[in-house]
Amino acid sequence: MSQSIASMARAPRVQVLANGQALTGLLSVRWSDPRAYHAGSFVIAKSFTPADPNEAAWWSDSANQQISIQISLALAGTGYVPMFVGQVDRHVLDPLRRIITLHGRDMAAIFLDTRITRTYQNLTSSEIARTLAQAHGMTAQVSETSALVGRCYNADYDTTAAGGFSCAVNEWDLLCLLGQREGIVPYVQGSTLYFQSPSTPPPSYALWVGQNADGVMMSNCKTLTCERAMTMARDVNVTVNSWHSAKKTVVTGSAVAKSLTQSATNVPPTNYLFEIPNLTSAQADAAAQRLALDIVQHERVITASLPGIATLTPQTVFTLNGTGTDYDGIAYSPASVTHSVTPRGGFETFILAQNSSPLSLYDGASGAPIG
Repeated sequence: MSQSIASMARAPRVQVLANGQALTGLLSVRWSDPRAYHAGSFVIAKSFTPADPNEAAWWSDSANQQISIQISLALAGTGYVPMFVGQVDRHVLDPLRRIITLHGRDMAAIFLDTRITRTYQNLTSSEIARTLAQAHGMTAQVSETSALVGRCYNADYDTTAAGGFSCAVNEWDLLCLLGQREGIVPYVQGSTLYFQSPSTPPPSYALWVGQNADGVMMSNCKTLTCERAMTMARDVNVTVNSWHSAKKTVVTGSAVAKSLTQSATNVPPTNYLFEIPNLTSAQADAAAQRLALDIVQHERVITASLPGIATLTPQTVFTLNGTGTDYDGIAYSPASVTHSVTPRGGFETFILAQNSSPLSLYDGASGAPIG
């Protein structure tokens, strides 16, 4: 083990509270922090005995109650610090090995499980986020917006006022839809809803690879793999078709993402077609550009396991250096950050992050460069 890994190694104490009561017999605790537009999740395995107050009978009879979960860590020299708050969605009972496994999500689950029951066309996006959080007894950290939601959708075809929309989606769908329109990222940590513009600059963490004088590989990662999707290394063409219900017209937007590191080849581009209702021409172009950038973000994927670092989150940007390949020098955005604690195995953090090669974005109709 390299000196950097040894210095980062953790053997923390972990505490799990279920409705305020500490769980005994913990075997493993694993949680994934929430990324933009997604809920975080957890998996907790515990053993039980007939004398255990949280034995199998209690869990089997708990189907009609909400069970809140709080995961806390105590690193060397610290008391317990809450790391994750959520609720149990299901449990798995293994009576032969006397193990119960709990599965659940963070408090975004409250919004995911609540259907839209009213319209909000006379509120701004930030007011809607604050209203929904308060309705569930949660706090909200919100970037203020000024446009009324009805005005965002040109009022004459207000999306949130449509009865079909209200019946078809939940509160989290609405928050994500509004966030995408406003350039805001919704996620939940603890009992707080965050509906904020991404921080600039975001926190960063450097992954590195090297070797000592004897040729032995060293790294601050315990494991590291790099993967590339060749179909996304090609040019990517995105077309967005939309039916503008107010003007009774078909609207088309398009964009092309081209890699700056690829020499000219006869490999055809990869084409994508999306249909999004009620967009203006400018909105269709913007949607095509956003989707093109989102697609190529999956070209390069790195996965790594690290000695546990509780401060790493999906809002952290990762860099990689020392491999001697073109994976170096690129900023990678996390698709997932997962922390795992076992009483005997210690504390580990697993990341999956992605990015593309350097690229240029072009307007699909005129071929003019964008940005």
